[in-house]
Amino acid sequence: MMDKPSSPSFARKALEHLMPLVILLGALASGLALLSYAVLGFFSRYYADDYCMSGMILQKGFWPAQVEQYVTWSNRYAGMFALSASELFGRMAIRGWTFLVLLLLALALTWALFQLDRWLNWSLSGWLLVLLAELVVLFTLLFAPELYQSLFWRVGVITYTLPLAFLAGAAGLVIYGAARTAPGRIPWMGAAACFLLTLFASGFSETYVALQTALFLAGVAAAYFLARHESRRNWLALLLASALGSLLGLALVLASPGNAVRQAAMPSPPGLVALARMAFTHAFLFMYRTLAASAFQTWLAVLIPLLLVYGFYANVQAPAWRPSRLILALLLAPAACFAAIAVVMAPAAYAQSSYPDGRVLIEAGFLMAVLLTSAGALTGAIFSQLHRWAGEGVPWALRGLVALLAAVLLLYPLYDARRNAALLPEYQARAASWDARDERIRAARQSGVFAVTVKGFNAPGGLAEFQVNPGDWVNQCAATFYDVKSLQAGGQ
Repeated sequence: MMDKPSSPSFARKALEHLMPLVILLGALASGLALLSYAVLGFFSRYYADDYCMSGMILQKGFWPAQVEQYVTWSNRYAGMFALSASELFGRMAIRGWTFLVLLLLALALTWALFQLDRWLNWSLSGWLLVLLAELVVLFTLLFAPELYQSLFWRVGVITYTLPLAFLAGAAGLVIYGAARTAPGRIPWMGAAACFLLTLFASGFSETYVALQTALFLAGVAAAYFLARHESRRNWLALLLASALGSLLGLALVLASPGNAVRQAAMPSPPGLVALARMAFTHAFLFMYRTLAASAFQTWLAVLIPLLLVYGFYANVQAPAWRPSRLILALLLAPAACFAAIAVVMAPAAYAQSSYPDGRVLIEAGFLMAVLLTSAGALTGAIFSQLHRWAGEGVPWALRGLVALLAAVLLLYPLYDARRNAALLPEYQARAASWDARDERIRAARQSGVFAVTVKGFNAPGGLAEFQVNPGDWVNQCAATFYDVKSLQAGGQ
């Protein structure tokens, strides 16, 4: 008869599987939290600018609407294209944008992390990379100052949140092309893909194109001075193509005739020194307010990746890195994030001489989420190197403690999902009221009534709603959307 394994041996065997289990369950919990936002997004409806954009498309047609929007009002050619494509799938399509954007962002980040992991030879598990990507998305939402407008309002989610998926995708494409191409050869296909991707993405908003352009230009400079000689051409080709696509997109944004119409309602642009001062001051204010208002979430954004990466390497042989490089990256990351957030602040400072609207700042929240999760992951990697360079194994008790702490902290996504579930009745009731009003307007038009009075209600997220005055811009856009003569609030 075979001897039974001793209890210490059995305990060690269990501990070896504990961290992988925590990572898997954490990925499921974080995915559930993101899904809870997508469920709330199903109850999104048309508000404010939605009526204007969709009304133009319905009245003019797909391509004429693109031209008219660019010439007469907005330079956001990619945003208008995406919104117009949405109308091709009918009015129910507006309910799926939250889910679609969250899915695309999570997938793009996961793919980019896979490329980064392969390039740096970190050898992290697939589920851990998925979990890290989910955490970046989740903390981006938690750090957003005006979440409804950034995630549940179609114009906001397309203009400011969707392009973040393009940014992650472009970064992953650069790493993929540079790492997979033989040293010294130019990856022409990859460069063309990067150029087209950043060219299209530039048309989502002035804020995004400023951020994208600054990041890829910084990437070009970093590749030129830091890349090894044999691979420098690979990196420069892809980063230059991305930067050129972004610069051309920026030129298209700046060349829009509609800019003059919008700028007429704005104050005169500040000088260069005043612009820089405002951008850096606003960046500091955003980071300070985020850290002050979300102190607990900030700690979670650092501690969870730290425990996950350290705990993962506690059970496998960690690759050997120079600690100086990891520490240097850790110390430079906050300064790089601050500079990038200042770029996000610059367009509003230039056009309005003011702090950006809350919906714009989800892009700054994304940068904060990337910074904090990266800092946590780097710290976890540095901790793992301490054991390697000291020539000691990680004690079993320490492995168990790290896995237990990570499991406890990963309960937060479940708390967040539960909090969103509590909001579900409110979102359902608002959507039901909107649907009833929508049906009444359509019924009135069907019966030949083209001057319609309906019951007004408060729109969510501070968005504009129907007013008593039928000449209000929202009323006029909604009248075009419904193809009636006039609409006003005040009915029962």
